[in-house]
Amino acid sequence: MKQILFLLLIAPILVWAENNVNINTQVQILEGQLERVQQETQATFQRFQMIQEMRRNEIQNVNILPPTVTSTSNPADMLQHKQAGNERIQQYTADLDQLYQYHKELEDKRKLLIEEIDLLMQNPPMLTQEAEDEPTLNRETDSY
Repeated sequence: MKQILFLLLIAPILVWAENNVNINTQVQILEGQLERVQQETQATFQRFQMIQEMRRNEIQNVNILPPTVTSTSNPADMLQHKQAGNERIQQYTADLDQLYQYHKELEDKRKLLIEEIDLLMQNPPMLTQEAEDEPTLNRETDSY
């Protein structure tokens, strides 16, 4: 009788422990995903800064004549230099727009992962329906 009573008392604890392990595993998986998203966010931001600086330099240099082009040079060469600079500026601008969008997507993923982790951490594991349906000892009659 004591063994049965012990098993009935320990069963919900075992189910709770199993659920707790599952939640901890889920949290660890989500934290790993969060770390990867944060690393990708940082790398994306660094690429953004690099291209932004290249674009700034190109904007400054587009109106400056290169050393090979002088005022006596062919006007077509000067025009070609300016057009090439403008094309690079447009490409940098498009790259910055793409990186900005990707950065926003990563931030949205990061926020969702944090919310999922918070939900798992706030909600303690609940007993499964099987454990709740198991017979329990009636305190008043000491029977099932």
